[in-house]
Amino acid sequence: MSRSWSDRISVPSLLIVDDEPDILEATKWFLELNGYKVYTAPDGERALQIIQSTRPDLMLVDYKLPGVSGLELLGMVRARGITAPAIMITGLTEQSDSIEEECRTLGVAAFLTKPLEMTAVLQVLKKVEAK
Repeated sequence: MSRSWSDRISVPSLLIVDDEPDILEATKWFLELNGYKVYTAPDGERALQIIQSTRPDLMLVDYKLPGVSGLELLGMVRARGITAPAIMITGLTEQSDSIEEECRTLGVAAFLTKPLEMTAVLQVLKKVEAK
């Protein structure tokens, strides 16, 4: 029996966690056009549910989320043994060294600043995937 085209091609999966619906939808749309299987979550609670059921290859996580922060979310994800690389999104124009260091210990591979430039998002994702 012949396998279908989609069975032969590995499509990277990505979870975007952001409480701003416009950012979620625009980023999802752009990344799906560029070949990603995209899941979205507006908060840490929903993100944990998606991570448990889908095990995404990459995560794009907003630092400031309602409830738990992006950093706290990554701590919970790592405590569950999930090691998918994460990219932290922040509206902060300057990350403090302590925040950046803590993020790196939790597997944050890169940082992106809002407003997001979609081509920059794609470049960073490709760079992280290549590692």
